[in-house]
Amino acid sequence: MKDCVDVSAPMAADGSLDELNRWLGRREAFGLMAGRCSAADVECMRRMREDRLYLGRSATWAEFCNKYLHMGKSNANRLIGMLEKFGPEYFHIVQITRISPADYRVIAPAVSGKGIKSKGEMIPLTPENSERIGVAVQSLLASKTNKEDDEWNTPLIKLQDQGNRLLKRLRDLSQSDPDVKGAVALLKLQFEELWEEVM
Repeated sequence: MKDCVDVSAPMAADGSLDELNRWLGRREAFGLMAGRCSAADVECMRRMREDRLYLGRSATWAEFCNKYLHMGKSNANRLIGMLEKFGPEYFHIVQITRISPADYRVIAPAVSGKGIKSKGEMIPLTPENSERIGVAVQSLLASKTNKEDDEWNTPLIKLQDQGNRLLKRLRDLSQSDPDVKGAVALLKLQFEELWEEVM
């Protein structure tokens, strides 16, 4: 049985940590640029959907998404929703840190067009700050207290109760109002998008 495990610092093939650091830096810079490109890409999708520009090539948004965007309508709508809710900064930070949408919601109040604010310092969203941004995100996530978790439970229970009442009301209305089907279809789409965001 061995007494210890070798946990030496990772080295590049030629033994140079400098080369490894350069590659890590490049990856972080490309990640930030990719985040900016992702935000621009989603803005293009938003404009095509909002202005109904897709009608020149497809009869429906769903058909257009599958054929030309190479993704499902719900995924395209989810990305557009994230842009509308959080702004382009969401894509910049997610690309650098790979955090989930649920975790981003926790840190979102600290993010603005100027950067991410952590411990009283505003850190600009630039490639050279990738490491600091990652540390800030982890710090903000770690600062979420158990008290905040407990406070979430009460609103969640109330929301579930309201949802149950809404379902009952829609069922009742469906007996007399044919337009309810459209409202239910829209709610279904919104819940599917929420499911993808949360899960």
